[in-house]
Amino acid sequence: MQSGRSGRTDKQVDAHFLCSKCEHLFSKHGEAIVAKHWGTHHEFPLLERLMTIRPAEMSVRRRLFVPNQLSDDLNSALYYFAVSVFWRALEWPVPEPGIKSIKGACTGVQLEKLKRFLLSPQGYIEGFLLVADVNTQPEMNGIMSLPALMAIPNINGIQFDLLGIRFMMFVGDNLPEELEFLQRRLNRNFIIVTSDHSGSNSAKQVAKFLNDNDID
Repeated sequence: MQSGRSGRTDKQVDAHFLCSKCEHLFSKHGEAIVAKHWGTHHEFPLLERLMTIRPAEMSVRRRLFVPNQLSDDLNSALYYFAVSVFWRALEWPVPEPGIKSIKGACTGVQLEKLKRFLLSPQGYIEGFLLVADVNTQPEMNGIMSLPALMAIPNINGIQFDLLGIRFMMFVGDNLPEELEFLQRRLNRNFIIVTSDHSGSNSAKQVAKFLNDNDID
């Protein structure tokens, strides 16, 4: 994976950071497939598919699925896409003003694990738990955010939102109690859930910003 030129914050998502070979690899195994399933205000193919499947677990707020309840191509693409975004954010060469870097969230050994997986994707990566939280509230599907550290004490986690899907990667052995229980019970390094994102902390922060700045 060779670095090229980097761009400004508003172009960070599509700036040239990878060589063309790796860009093709990332697209082929992740983005090209995931892009057909993320949400808009009119449709959300991933959610529609999940709603036809009996969840592995249910609670008042969430439905929980294990990846093999989806097709191999789709669950592998979701996992690969998320890892590729997290890896790029961790390795991004130039910090941007006003954007908190997530460098340091992984050790050198952990970064090498991510890189090896991206170059030769097989199974899941030990020592990482990925959660894909699929939004059930259509008005929230337009939200996008760059990867950022989670504000959870003693938890090493990174998350980003993209068109109806919130990807959360937990690094190491320290997990929120609920996730530790689910990981042990399901014996999985990748969990998919559905929930209403309008009640999340991220949504409340956006609503507060709009209200404070008198934006309709």
